[in-house]
Amino acid sequence: MKTEKFMTSMYMKLLMKKATKYYWFLILIAGILYSTPSRAQNDDASQVDTTLTDNQMAAFSQQAKDDVIDFAGHVKHIADKNISTYLRKKYINNALALFSDPDVNIVEVSSLKDPSVIVRPSIKEYLFRLMNLPYTKVNITWYNFKISGFQKGKDGNYYATAMIFQKFSATVGNTEIHKQVNNWVKKSIQISLVKKQSYNGVKPADYWDVKLGDIHVQEATL
Repeated sequence: MKTEKFMTSMYMKLLMKKATKYYWFLILIAGILYSTPSRAQNDDASQVDTTLTDNQMAAFSQQAKDDVIDFAGHVKHIADKNISTYLRKKYINNALALFSDPDVNIVEVSSLKDPSVIVRPSIKEYLFRLMNLPYTKVNITWYNFKISGFQKGKDGNYYATAMIFQKFSATVGNTEIHKQVNNWVKKSIQISLVKKQSYNGVKPADYWDVKLGDIHVQEATL
């Protein structure tokens, strides 16, 4: 009799143990099923509409043109031997701030001897080389600024291209004995309009950032 009661007690404990195990398993499944649609809804809510109005596009296009013009001015001053090295380094820093990644963005530069020869330094390397060109006098002027309209990319950001003409002239030697070096280059500049976030200590705020990118030679002549 005692043995039978003992076996019955053990059997009941085993049933309770299994019931407890399945109870928590069912709770876990219910939790997953309940949370899945909610998470999907949250994911949908986190997607931000990146469509810009015509007025916004016009404003960003003007900003892009202003940045290209600013960069042209910086390049002119960096190459100018009559400006102190201290100030020219300031212009370099201002120019670098206009680019999305100045250590990676490249500038194609055509050879003064053979326009078909192209080198591709980073924008940072290019500007420091420009400051230290071995000429008595250097003058770089950009003409005919034209910027295409921004086009939306698959990533939700916008992209445009600026076209410019550059005249490079340099003097080698002193005023009595000198050689004038000239070339004309047509260049394209990639421009990006990227959605970013800033944090003010309370919550993130979205904003659009215009940056210059790679610069390519389209045509070069002596």
